[in-house]
Amino acid sequence: MIEHVFRRAQMCTALDDVIIATPDDEIRDAAKSFGARAVLTSHDHTRASDRVAEAVRDQEVEIVVMLQGDEPMITPEMIEHSLGPFATDPSVQCVNLAAQIRSIEEHNDPNTVKVVSDTRGDALYFREHLSREHLE
Repeated sequence: MIEHVFRRAQMCTALDDVIIATPDDEIRDAAKSFGARAVLTSHDHTRASDRVAEAVRDQEVEIVVMLQGDEPMITPEMIEHSLGPFATDPSVQCVNLAAQIRSIEEHNDPNTVKVVSDTRGDALYFREHLSREHLE
């Protein structure tokens, strides 16, 4: 799956580089076997954003796009779309893609992260579960 996500990210022409950041030697070796640039990071990170920050800390970068290795449905167009706000609004510091939940199964799925946003579309918070009062 990691190779699939890596290849999908490589298809996005807006990206200059794709790096796999992992604390695991086996994943790093697998990534290198299919030609990916891989960075071994600390086991101590509790968030993926901390792992990514470590992976790029000694590099000169303008924008970092963080993908999870278990996102096989990511498309180059989705990545490109996520970069749009940076080009149009210099105050933007972070972008998360979100889509409307279209079924009760999707709503109840703890693997579907929910975002509560304000009227401008800015995220207020993210949750795995939303109770009815969050929706009203």
